[in-house]
Amino acid sequence: MRGPIQPDNFAPFPKNPLISKFFIQLGRVDELGSGILNVNKYLPVYAHGKKPQFIEGNRFRMIMPLDEALMAEFKVEGAIEGATKGVKEKLVALLTAIVANEGKRVPDYKEATGLTGSSTERYIKQLGEAGFIEFRGDATQTGGYYLTKKMKVKLK
Repeated sequence: MRGPIQPDNFAPFPKNPLISKFFIQLGRVDELGSGILNVNKYLPVYAHGKKPQFIEGNRFRMIMPLDEALMAEFKVEGAIEGATKGVKEKLVALLTAIVANEGKRVPDYKEATGLTGSSTERYIKQLGEAGFIEFRGDATQTGGYYLTKKMKVKLK
């Protein structure tokens, strides 16, 4: 079988039955095909209704469309070690606001996130130190905060 797999109408089969039996005996596999079913069941919760794609061919491919806010959360989790869960949530909210509307200044992001001005400035400094965002332009008039090139690559 080649092409897209429809989760509601597919019959799982092992590409290598010997290896499949080995992992089943070890207890490392629940049931053949359960991954496709579980991803379809749980991904919409994390990706706000988006659906994954499973494509069978010489190589099995799975495409999982993830929400930008979720991706930002994963990136913040790994990069801001030692921050409390509450601080990470605020950093994610701020990073999400910047992703959605680059080039703005502290008052704009303060309003978008509901954070205080000093908290917004503090979290912007942390995101900058982590290499997620940078300030571009004139500091007095036209400048604003943007995702770094490195961060854009990570989010894609």
